[in-house]
Amino acid sequence: MLSGQNIEIIVSHQFSGSLTDRIFRSLVMGRPFVRYAQLNGGKTEGVKIAAMRNLGARQATTELLLFFDVDFDAGGGWLDKVLALHQESKRNFIVIPSLYLSPRGTRRFCWRPRNPDAPWKALEAFKAHRRDLVLYLAAFQSTILVNKAFFLSLGGFNEDFTNHGLEDQDLLVRMALAEKTTPVPRDLLEDSPSNSVAFSVSFRAYLLPLTVPTLLQGMFFVHRYHTTRDEKYYAGRKGNYLIFQDNVQGAIKDAFGASLEEEHDSFVNSLDGFERLTEIIKAAGCSVHEWSALFDNTPNFYFLGWREIRRLKALLYRLAGR
Repeated sequence: MLSGQNIEIIVSHQFSGSLTDRIFRSLVMGRPFVRYAQLNGGKTEGVKIAAMRNLGARQATTELLLFFDVDFDAGGGWLDKVLALHQESKRNFIVIPSLYLSPRGTRRFCWRPRNPDAPWKALEAFKAHRRDLVLYLAAFQSTILVNKAFFLSLGGFNEDFTNHGLEDQDLLVRMALAEKTTPVPRDLLEDSPSNSVAFSVSFRAYLLPLTVPTLLQGMFFVHRYHTTRDEKYYAGRKGNYLIFQDNVQGAIKDAFGASLEEEHDSFVNSLDGFERLTEIIKAAGCSVHEWSALFDNTPNFYFLGWREIRRLKALLYRLAGR
């Protein structure tokens, strides 16, 4: 959470008494610019990411908020760059895309050795189609810098969302609609993910002009690879999608006074992500050839060699009757 050169860090966490809770509390001690926000609730209630982020936002005393999950990393000097981009945008918010690293990419760009400039090199690896290092680009997520007043005027993240999925896209779409970003596709409510932003449809195609330009200007975060063994964390996406639909339908009505089924000059049938991405790249004065990795729709698990080795071992064990 930040404002100009006045910076405060608020660490939000949910599960009290856990090992992570104890680690965070020890890190906060003796650091006056760091505060700890503890959300009530146990694991039986699910992971309340939206509620944790809102808790930190409400406690912030600054004019700007930056949401940054614990598994992200950034190159040296990133804060000045983000603030400059936000000022230039003249918008209430900017979205900072993230490059999701493979295990090998995480070791190279984040761990061995810890070099403040190393994360910046991940972009060159991505543009060079080094999918063994960078698995994919996540362009529609919660790594945003936003004016606090604007964020709170929309109710922040919707706290009905629990566990994995769509709480960040929900906020992004509602913020874009509140700023009356057009055109709005009539298929906005559909959830059709793709491996490449070039194949985006529905709300992801709608959000492209709010995310990709930040990357083209060289600003991004990296996501350190890790596994998640809690299957329940991913099981809530279907329910979250229903919440997303209700929220966005209300936001459309508030912004344009009409539903997607009604006639409105701001509505179009659909948006072509491939065409939009090409236009965005050219408008930024960049070369489509240089940014060809944005069009790579190969599933990222093809590049996780350790998974293939594990599957081969399992097959060999079955053939051997073990």
